[in-house]
Amino acid sequence: MLTGYLFAVLHHWWAIVIGFVLTIIDVGQRAIGTSWLPPTWAKITTAVLGLFIAQFLAYRELVSASEKEKSTLRQEIARLVVKPYDEQHRKIAEQKLGALDGSSRALVVFLLHRGPTKMDTLRQRCQDAECIFSDGLGRAEREDLIERSEQQRPGRAGIDLYFDIKPAFRTVLEDLLGNAAAGPHYGL
Repeated sequence: MLTGYLFAVLHHWWAIVIGFVLTIIDVGQRAIGTSWLPPTWAKITTAVLGLFIAQFLAYRELVSASEKEKSTLRQEIARLVVKPYDEQHRKIAEQKLGALDGSSRALVVFLLHRGPTKMDTLRQRCQDAECIFSDGLGRAEREDLIERSEQQRPGRAGIDLYFDIKPAFRTVLEDLLGNAAAGPHYGL
């Protein structure tokens, strides 16, 4: 960054002193038809004044580029912060969560943290009575927040039943319940 700044100062100094001042002196000499050599103090003053102006112009360019970069980064951050769901989808998820009781809400939180989980594991981890567990599971399914899937047991007859959060609601539920604990219903 320092080398870029020094290069910009040199570039502006060259443009000011060599490109502008010497051109004016040359045009003035041609206009009056005589060769004129400025005194040493005028040359030094011109060089130093050109350096000050060049530093200001280089600084201004640096700040302008920095502001443009900040603006671009802010736009990129704003674009990335946009949620993959809209406000209506969020309200629907909140309504569905509001319709759940404590056990079914804890089940949703548990599945958010654990991902697809076998029915047997859910039953073992649930600290509620079987009827409360079944009711909570049913409510979460009726509210269409979780889905069930079946997988063939490898090497055995029968299937394993798995439950997971519906993909359409996973992100919004993570935002709404991401920091929630499963409470006394499920041990994480």
